Amino acid sequence: VFIFRKIMKNKSIQQRFHAAQVLVRDAGLYALQWFRKLDSLKTEKKGPQDLVSKADREVEKMIRERLQTLFPEDGFLGEESGTRNLDAEGIWIVDPIDGTICFLNGLSSWCVSIA
Repeated sequence: VFIFRKIMKNKSIQQRFHAAQVLVRDAGLYALQWFRKLDSLKTEKKGPQDLVSKADREVEKMIRERLQTLFPEDGFLGEESGTRNLDAEGIWIVDPIDGTICFLNGLSSWCVSIA
């Protein structure tokens, strides 16, 4: 309740929710330019079963830049690019392409996750 009240003093939680809805749709559309184009998409291994692609990095960059413009006081934790301002009252958590393996293999079981 305390954290919620602090957030409500700034831009409201409803504004953030609306921004996240718009942003997740825009980011999904942006990601589609790389969908089913594995042969032209640079990928790297992050771990034994964890890949990261140019699509992951570019989509997260777009999300991060928009959130920083809309809510400069908020923190950010991105799967690909790390953190910013984790002492903030509000922190965005982003997985730009949740289901990268499916995305890279042309399967439609992926999404953009923003919390």
